[in-house]
Amino acid sequence: MHDTNSRHDASTAETLLAAFRETPHGQKLADESRFWPYVDGHMSHAAWQELAGPDVNNLEHMRYTLALTNYYIRTTLDHCPTTFADEDAEQLRIAAAIHDCGESIAGDILAPLKDESIVHAEQQAYHDHIQEFFPGESEETYAYLLRIVDEVVFGKDTPLAKHFNAIENLGYLQTALKLYARIHHTPESIPNQPALEGMNAAVASVIANSLNRTGAYYDDPTFPAVRAFVDNRLELLYKATKDIPWSSFNFFKEPLRQQEKNKFVQAAGFWQAEYNKRAIRRKRRWYEAVS
Repeated sequence: MHDTNSRHDASTAETLLAAFRETPHGQKLADESRFWPYVDGHMSHAAWQELAGPDVNNLEHMRYTLALTNYYIRTTLDHCPTTFADEDAEQLRIAAAIHDCGESIAGDILAPLKDESIVHAEQQAYHDHIQEFFPGESEETYAYLLRIVDEVVFGKDTPLAKHFNAIENLGYLQTALKLYARIHHTPESIPNQPALEGMNAAVASVIANSLNRTGAYYDDPTFPAVRAFVDNRLELLYKATKDIPWSSFNFFKEPLRQQEKNKFVQAAGFWQAEYNKRAIRRKRRWYEAVS
């Protein structure tokens, strides 16, 4: 599949995801849900996925991340045409298509509970099971995929790793805002109070964790797709930071509960300030237009 003398397009990522879907590992993820511990015992997986959207299905999530990655690449290149070489774009797409395969072995752990040992176990799962994840590939392809896993999916300091981290955090934001909109626009669709509390806890956790990290990318001109994506959702994000009840953090035990509250306050303060700055600019433009 991978030839170092030629580039591959999005179909490479799609082909890998399709192959993984047919394996027992893919089927395992298809039967599981993201954010599930927040609502476990209060609704079925099928009901949760119908309520929160197909992106919370652990397998479908990679397809949605691939679509988000394609948007991210296009938007970035529209603003900064030299940001990604063809090989960079390919690696980001492949990272999106395979980034949670290791969870079929290591499990899907909520972000606030995921420590370095869990991250290492998930990364190691690729090295131990790569041939099971993507049967019939060449040794060259397996080496290429493992390099993407190590340098992009689990990397920290390389440019591509940072871009992929930004993409993942935008995906978390998108899911959290879907949940928030469901809570406030169609509350009658939520089956019971514990499920409502779990949904609030999920939104609060995303704001406390993913949205703290997203703030740094938002202010960095080398990540224009982050600003474009968030600006289109900034008002809804602002409302979410205002409306989430403090009781949402009761899902966590101390001292993690207070740590999550502290991170939420920091993130909420940042995004509320950004919304207010935009509101001031909008008002100034209006005065200039009518004066």
